[in-house]
Amino acid sequence: NTAAVDEEPCAAGYYSAAGATVCTQATAGYYTTDGNGTPTNGAGAAAQEACATGFYSAVGATECSSSQAGYYVASNIEIPCTSGTFSLGGASECTTVDKGYFASDGNGDSTDGAAVQQTPCSSGYYSDTTGSTVCTIVPAGSFAIDDAGVATASAAIDKTVCVGGTYSNAAASQCFTAAAGRFASSSDNTGVSTGAVRTTMCSAGTYSAAGSTTCTNCAAGEFSVSGASECSNCPGGSYSDTPKSTSCQTCQMGEYAQPGATVCIACPSGRYADTTGLSECTQVPAGEYAVDDTDSPVLSGAVDTANSAVGRYSDAGSSTGCIDCPAGKIGPTAGMGVCESCGAGQYQSLTAKTSCLLATAGRYTAD
Repeated sequence: NTAAVDEEPCAAGYYSAAGATVCTQATAGYYTTDGNGTPTNGAGAAAQEACATGFYSAVGATECSSSQAGYYVASNIEIPCTSGTFSLGGASECTTVDKGYFASDGNGDSTDGAAVQQTPCSSGYYSDTTGSTVCTIVPAGSFAIDDAGVATASAAIDKTVCVGGTYSNAAASQCFTAAAGRFASSSDNTGVSTGAVRTTMCSAGTYSAAGSTTCTNCAAGEFSVSGASECSNCPGGSYSDTPKSTSCQTCQMGEYAQPGATVCIACPSGRYADTTGLSECTQVPAGEYAVDDTDSPVLSGAVDTANSAVGRYSDAGSSTGCIDCPAGKIGPTAGMGVCESCGAGQYQSLTAKTSCLLATAGRYTAD
C-alpha cells in the first residue's frame, strides 16, 4: 500500500464516506450531496440521495432534472403522457383529463400525447367522458350543459335537447325561443315538441304566439297573412265563412257586415245598401221607398230607393212602397214625405190627388 500524505476531494458526480480510499460515482436516479441533503453541485460530495418524485438523473449526477411538462418520471425514466392525460412537469404520473376538457399542447391545440394541460371545451362543444383529446360538437336541436344540467358556454360535460317552442343550430350553448308568427320545427319544416333545429313561418290563414310548436288556424270571420302573430277580424263590409282564411270576401249591394263577420246580412226593412262593402245600411229617407235591382219595392236586401209618386207620400224608413195622400190632402210633386193640406176655401174629397178643388159659389168647405 502507498502511504497517503494528503486527502483529495471526490470529483463532481462522485462521493465518499469518512475513511474512504476511493470515491463512488452517484447511481442513476440519485445526486451527490454534502451528507445533509444539500446538493454539492461540484466536488467533495459526502453522500448520494435519491431524486425527488417527478425528477430523474443519469449516473454521476450532481443534481436531478424535473420531468418536463407533458411527461412523467417512472423508474428514473422520463416518459410522455399517454393519450387523454397531461402533466405540468415534475410529475411521477400524468393526470387524466376531466369531463368538459380535452388534452392540449402549450398553444391550446388538441394533442394525442405528451399533453401539457387540459383545455375547456369551447362554446357549443362538450366532452362527456374523462380522458378526451377532442370535444364533440353539440348537434342542432340541442345545447351544451354543465354538471348541474345548466346551459354553459364553456367546459360542457354533456348536451340536452331543446324544449318545446325553442330551437338551436349546431354548436349551440343555448336554445332560442321561436318568434311569434313562426313555430319550432325539424329540418323538413315539421313542427316538433322537442329538439327543433329551426323555425318555420306560419302560412297565411294561421298564426302563432312566441314559443309555439305549431300554428293555429284563424277562425271564421278572421284572416291572416303569412308570418302572423295573431289573426285580424274581417273589416266591416266583408266576411269569411271558413277557418284558415287568407282574405275576406266583400259584401254585395243590399248587404252589410260588422267587423269579424262570418256572413253578410241583407239590409233590414226600411234600409238599403247601394254600394258593395258596407258595414251598415242606410235608412230610406222620407219621400222614398226601398227597391231591389229591378226597382220593385222590397222588405229586405234593398239596393236603392225610388221617389214616391205624385199623390202619394212615405215616411223615413219606408219599405212597403208609398201611401196615397188621404182626402183633404194632396201630393203635387213626386218624392213627398208628407202630404199638403188643401188651403182655405179648397177641398179634395178623393185620395191620391195632386191638387185641391175650389169650393163652388153657394157652398163652403167643412172639415
